[in-house]
Amino acid sequence: MEAILEKLGIADYEFLTGIIPSRFNFINPKKLKEALERLKSNPTKENKCELMQTLEKEIRFLGSADIAYLIRYLFSKEPGVPFREIVNDVAKSLKISITKLGTDEELLKDIVEKYTTGRFQQLDREHQQQLLRESGVSKEHAEDFVKQHTKNISIPLMIKLLGIKSVQKIVTDIVIATISNYIGKNAATKLITEVMKKFPVWAEWVGPAMWAITLGWLVFDIQGPAKRKTTPIILYLGLCVIREENL
Repeated sequence: MEAILEKLGIADYEFLTGIIPSRFNFINPKKLKEALERLKSNPTKENKCELMQTLEKEIRFLGSADIAYLIRYLFSKEPGVPFREIVNDVAKSLKISITKLGTDEELLKDIVEKYTTGRFQQLDREHQQQLLRESGVSKEHAEDFVKQHTKNISIPLMIKLLGIKSVQKIVTDIVIATISNYIGKNAATKLITEVMKKFPVWAEWVGPAMWAITLGWLVFDIQGPAKRKTTPIILYLGLCVIREENL
C-alpha cells in the first residue's frame, strides 16, 4: 500500500482523510487531520511519511471485521489486516472475481475495471446509452454499441470501440457515483470537486452523468460499518492508479 500512497497528491490525501472518520467507526479524526495539516503547511518528506503511515494504519484497521476491528483498535494491536486481504474482501462484497497475481497497483486496476464493466452491464439500455452519450459517444454509435456489445464487454474492448477518452469518463463516473452511494452525494461532490482542482485530467474525465447518477442506477447492499469505508477507499485508490497511467 505504501507505494500507492506515495504517488498520491495532497488532494487525494484530503479525499481519503474525509472518507475514513465517521460515527460508525472508532477512529479519532484528529490525528489524521493534524498529520494532513502539517504536510500542507510544510510539505517535507518526513511529514508525508507520517501521513502515509497514519493512513495505512487506519485503512488496515478498517479492513478488520467489525468486532476484530474494535478489539484491535482499543488494544493497539499491530495494524489490521494485510492490504491484499482488504482488496479481496471488497471484491467479494462487490461480487466480482479479480486476479490473485500481480502488484497491488494491478489488483486495484483490475477491481475497478471489472467492477465498472459489471455495473455498466447492469444498467438498462436507456441509461447505458445516456452514459455513453455524456461520455462523448455519438447517439448512433451509442445505440449500436448497446445493441451489439453489452452482454460480454471488457475495458480493452470498450477502448477499441469507443476510444480511451470516453472509457476514462465512463469508468470515472461509475466509480465516483458508487463512492457517493457510500459516503453521501454532498460529501462526494465536495471531495471530488477539490480533487479535480488539483488534477485537471479528472475534470476532463468526470462528465454530467456522474452528478446525475442516482441510487436507482446503482443499487447494491452496503454491508457493515467497515464496508462503508473500505469499498470507496479501494475504488478510489484504483481510480488513482488509472489516473497515474494517463498523466
